Amino acid sequence: TVFIGEFWCLIRYGWKHLDYFWIEDQGKFTLKWFLHQLMENAYVCVLVFAYMLILTNKRMKEHRIRELEAMNSMLEQARDEARPEEEGQSRRVTLRGEGKDTLELNPGEILFIESVANYVEIWYFEDGELRQKRMRSTLKAMEQSLAEYSYFVHCHRAFVVNINYITHIEGNAAGCQIQMMSIQKCIPVSKANIDSLRNALAK
Repeated sequence: TVFIGEFWCLIRYGWKHLDYFWIEDQGKFTLKWFLHQLMENAYVCVLVFAYMLILTNKRMKEHRIRELEAMNSMLEQARDEARPEEEGQSRRVTLRGEGKDTLELNPGEILFIESVANYVEIWYFEDGELRQKRMRSTLKAMEQSLAEYSYFVHCHRAFVVNINYITHIEGNAAGCQIQMMSIQKCIPVSKANIDSLRNALAK
């Protein structure tokens, strides 16, 4: 604030009167004058800071909009292209929980996996129907079991998604979220994982 006050005096009065921030026009230093100048320049600081904050938020919002448009464009392109079957989608994998709790399925039919306390909830298709299974395990263990399948992305600390079932990505400057096929559930994407999602979509 003092620095801005000195700068403002320089703009208004020139080099010869930089001391106007400290002394009144009669050449005396008074606490009342100093506090008046201090508050006046503090007000200017607040206005400048508010303007910079608004400008930064606007630029972040524009950047996020461009980012979301690019990722949705990738999704549209992937749907329009006649892509060959993903490598490994005809195989089956066994996901294991604690004890004898297991789930054997085609990894390509997994929609997403969510971590809930000490459990994971696996959402998958079986015979064309969306099903759900809860087992006692960790998201990290599920990721390790599915590590060879590149279409699984850890988009949030609590979610791993199959990018083949993403229908749309939306959001704002505060963050973005994924809309999945066949379920009314929005899955958040953390800022730390948005690059991983973008790279997976690009492939």
